[in-house]
Amino acid sequence: MPRWFCCLISIWLLAACQPGAPTSTAIPTQPPPSATPLATRTPFVMPTDRPSQTPVPVTPSATPIKVDTFTGLVVQPPLTIKLPKDWTTLYDTALVNELGELNYVPIAVYKGPVTGGTGTIALVWNFSSIASANPFDSNYGQINLLSDGERLLRQLVIEIGCNVGLEPARTDLTLGGLPAEGRFWSAVTCPADMPDTRGWYVARQDMQIGFVFYAFTDPITAMSGPAQQELQAILDTVVLRVKDVPTATPGVATPYDEALTATQASTASAQATSTPPAAGTSALENIGTPTATPVASSLQAIQTLAATVTPQ
Repeated sequence: MPRWFCCLISIWLLAACQPGAPTSTAIPTQPPPSATPLATRTPFVMPTDRPSQTPVPVTPSATPIKVDTFTGLVVQPPLTIKLPKDWTTLYDTALVNELGELNYVPIAVYKGPVTGGTGTIALVWNFSSIASANPFDSNYGQINLLSDGERLLRQLVIEIGCNVGLEPARTDLTLGGLPAEGRFWSAVTCPADMPDTRGWYVARQDMQIGFVFYAFTDPITAMSGPAQQELQAILDTVVLRVKDVPTATPGVATPYDEALTATQASTASAQATSTPPAAGTSALENIGTPTATPVASSLQAIQTLAATVTPQ
C-alpha cells in the first residue's frame, strides 16, 4: 500500500475522534420592568399604647365585726346530774351559726379531777337539728343526733384547726342508764397551745329537745386509765327533765323562754353600753358583759372555755 494512502487514512481517523463544535442555545430575553407596581401586603402591628383607665375608688359598705362565741348568759339545762367532790359547773350560752342562721345555743361545762388528770363533761342542748330531707327515707323528718353530735363537736366543742378523728358509731353507749347514740373521737395538733385530748359523746333527746354530752380528759393519756369509767359513772346519773318544765297555756312563755328572752335583752343592752377589753385581755374576764366590738380573743370553742375553768 502506498505510503501516502496510509497517511490519508490516519488524518481521517484523527479528525473523526475530535469533539464536535458547540452549538449555540438561544437565551430567552426578559421583558423590561413593568411601570405598574405589583400589590404588596403590609403586616399589621399591634398598638403598644393602650388607653389608660382610672380605677373607680371602692368604699366598703360594712366593717366585719368579730363577736365572741360565748355571751356569758346563763340558762340552766332541765336535768339533774350528780357530780363528784371538787367538781365545778359553768353555764353559758354560745352564739353560733346554726344551719345558716345565728342562734343562741345553751351549754354547760362540768369539770373536775379524775384519775390521771382532769375530766371535762360539756353539754350542748336545745340546738337546731339535722333531719332527713328525703321523703323516701324511712327516717324522714327524724332528728339525726349522731350527725348533730359530730357537727357540734367540730363547730363548737373543739377549736377550729384541730385534727379531729372519729371512730365508727357505737351502739353500746348509755346516758342516764338509757341507750344513747354516740362515738369516740380524738383531737390533736390543736392551735393556741391547746393540749391533745380524746373522749366520746353521747346524745339523747327528750320531748324533741336534743342533748349531747362530750366527755374528755387532760392529759390525753388519762383516758386510757380509770378516768373513762369515772366519767361514764357521772353520765349515768343524768336525768333529763324537760317534762318537768312548766308549760303554760299556748301563747304563754315557759320559764326557759323567759330566761332566754331576758338574757338576749341583757346581751343587746351590754353590746350597746360596754367597751371592748384591752388588747391581750381574755374575753372571759368580761364574760358578764359581752360586746359586739372587735376584740382580740381566742375564746372560740368549749375546749378553750373549759381550760379556763378551775375546779373547786
